[in-house]
Amino acid sequence: MEFKKERNFIVAYDGVIKLGSWDISNGSFIGKSGKPVKSVPSCFTFKNLPTWYREGDSLAYAIKWYRSEILGHLDYTTARANRYEQLISLGLHPSSYRDLDSDIKLTKDIVNFCKEENRGIFDKCRIQRYLAEKQYEKFLENKPDWFVTVFKDCINAVPADYLKTMLLRMEREHVINFFNQYCAYGEISALVKRYYEKCMELYNTVEIKPNVLSNYAQINYLYEEYKKVHYNEKLKENNDKKWLYYENDIFTVFPLLTKEDFHNEGTRQNNCVERMYMERVYNGTTHIVVVRRKSDPDKNYITCEVSNNGKIVQYLARCNYSVQEQDAKAFKQIYQNYLSNVSKD
Repeated sequence: MEFKKERNFIVAYDGVIKLGSWDISNGSFIGKSGKPVKSVPSCFTFKNLPTWYREGDSLAYAIKWYRSEILGHLDYTTARANRYEQLISLGLHPSSYRDLDSDIKLTKDIVNFCKEENRGIFDKCRIQRYLAEKQYEKFLENKPDWFVTVFKDCINAVPADYLKTMLLRMEREHVINFFNQYCAYGEISALVKRYYEKCMELYNTVEIKPNVLSNYAQINYLYEEYKKVHYNEKLKENNDKKWLYYENDIFTVFPLLTKEDFHNEGTRQNNCVERMYMERVYNGTTHIVVVRRKSDPDKNYITCEVSNNGKIVQYLARCNYSVQEQDAKAFKQIYQNYLSNVSKD
């Protein structure tokens, strides 16, 4: 069986006999009789198509890949069909359904790169790296290995000018020395991407001028200053959940909402709730509530950690001692039963 492209159709042949056709423009099929059919002709079923790319089979593989991946993830649109047809007309096929939405121009240079370096696969990320390497070839000369690797890894996620400035700053300040000892290059790349995202989040939040974003040290300082000013707002946003509050005739439960709350609880209870758990609440990874006796609501009594799905993780008295009073021990189960059934919305 052989596949050929004829106008906007891919046609399956057995020698000179047509077995069926697939209309790329609308996804419909034509049977051996030459008439449209509702079911997929056997020549286009998965069992008759190669399971992976082999030299000379790219068109057949492209059909299989398109039917299994594209149609399963995206709406069939004319624009995507045209892009797909354009690719396979040049002997290429996409590596992911997202590549069909790419606006990269299919220049001779790009097509040759895909065929010679990437087995005929059109991969947007690899092409962007290739273009960046060509554009910044002189800039990357004599740079450390970690610098070149991180630059290539991050070029698809971080604007090149910002990335250049950030990495140069890191190199000058020897920031990378620490990471060279403890991290692989991939981890450094992930760090840079997260840092850029955090910078953009900060820019959008407090309207820092865009040129400031190019200064690694300054943006770090501004972010820390921003955290100082807005820390309580974030704590309250993440911990002031209606479902955390609870009371019965003996006890009342409520969350800690400010840095001062965490400091007072940690100091009076002689525990690490401020030092180790306040930042986790700030980041939204857990919740901290306190349990007080209603007869003495101002006296610190039990510090309690509750997970995001409502499970009591820790339930401790002062100095991280286990709770001894029977009514307080029993209340833990009462509160857990409540958390298990209350809506977390």
